[in-house]
Amino acid sequence: MTSTMKVIALQQHGGMDQLKHDSWPVPAPAAHQALIEVKACGLNYMDVFVMRGMPDMKTEMPRIPGGDIAGIVREVGSDVSKDWLGKRVVLFPRFPEGGVLGENGNGGLCEFIAADQRQLIAIPDGVEL
Repeated sequence: MTSTMKVIALQQHGGMDQLKHDSWPVPAPAAHQALIEVKACGLNYMDVFVMRGMPDMKTEMPRIPGGDIAGIVREVGSDVSKDWLGKRVVLFPRFPEGGVLGENGNGGLCEFIAADQRQLIAIPDGVEL
């Protein structure tokens, strides 16, 4: 696997001109995480709010937007069942500790994302990505 990935990252609050194509390191999954190869990512109203900036909510920049993510599990951390390897998944967008993908942590406008195993939802056979 490559050590870098392509991303679209929001550099600062503003408009579409603040979204920049960049190259970032591929995240390594922690013990409780899986590394997902992103195959599809949707943008929604939350991404617009993050882009414009929300009063009283600090978003660390740069930030990769995109909270609706589907992909394939490519690696798993030491505490995650190897049964997940190769499975097609969607990610539950809320972090177990609170917050959501694309706002409180990076989202899916990238090639790979590390996600908590509790966010993994298997895509049934017969449902295409």
